[in-house]
Amino acid sequence: MESIRGQTESPSKLVVVNDGPALSAGMTHRIQKTSQNTAILQTPRPRSGQWKAFRTGLENLIEPHPFCIVHDDDRLKPDYVRTLVEFSARQSGAWICTHNLEVFPALSGQPLLILPEETKPFVLQGTGELSLRYSKSFLPFPGTCFALSPQEVGKHIHEEYQEMADAVLLCECAAKAKIFFDPHPIYEYRRHAGQVSENMGHAMEDRLQDYLLGAARGTPVETQVKRNLEKRRAERFFSWAWESGTFQGYSYRKQFHWSRLFRCVRNRKLLLAKIYFRDLLKKIRDYPSIS
Repeated sequence: MESIRGQTESPSKLVVVNDGPALSAGMTHRIQKTSQNTAILQTPRPRSGQWKAFRTGLENLIEPHPFCIVHDDDRLKPDYVRTLVEFSARQSGAWICTHNLEVFPALSGQPLLILPEETKPFVLQGTGELSLRYSKSFLPFPGTCFALSPQEVGKHIHEEYQEMADAVLLCECAAKAKIFFDPHPIYEYRRHAGQVSENMGHAMEDRLQDYLLGAARGTPVETQVKRNLEKRRAERFFSWAWESGTFQGYSYRKQFHWSRLFRCVRNRKLLLAKIYFRDLLKKIRDYPSIS
């Protein structure tokens, strides 16, 4: 709330969705003082999750004005609202805008850009282009601004993708709106051990890859998406193997061409040999002897 009050230009409306216990009278009063037009909503039940909270907020947005999604444990830079208002004035039609984020740790340390290699703005359009992007990288989601009707955005929330649902949401919205990326950070993202983005599992990663393959099917980027995802699977498998010390017991998909092995193990040849022979000895020990 402090970073919203510190904006150089105030938002025209503030919708706060509470996904926890009922707010105290003092907290309610502080929220209401943040903006002249404030709505405080409650999810159907506490701790329903970020996507039910997002959907609850969308249902309160009726007017077709650009709107942003902001998380309560993050911070807005003072020019956040003004930057998006000025961007909106230069656009026409449906669009979505995402900016680079500065990531700051929970306790101390200097903030770092979440995508330091992205130094120039770009525009993506169509589900195929977004699938290609997500097959090799991602787009920052907190702080994203939507110039698309709330009802349309709500159609593309697929909660079953859990922490990956933002990728699916933007992929599907890309069929209706251009997706802009600006490297100038206007949002500060707090990273901590308890957030869902720190707990992404292999099963959900595989599920997202299935989605991306399907979304790219029949488009000019289908082959490139397949190639990128195969590389990603190989890197994921070997990262798991280096950490676990075995090539056995990997319970998720590891479909990739054997040639991917060379890039993944080029600086790990000794470790590769150690793990291979360790697994071989274990197989020999476990093999039933013939009497």
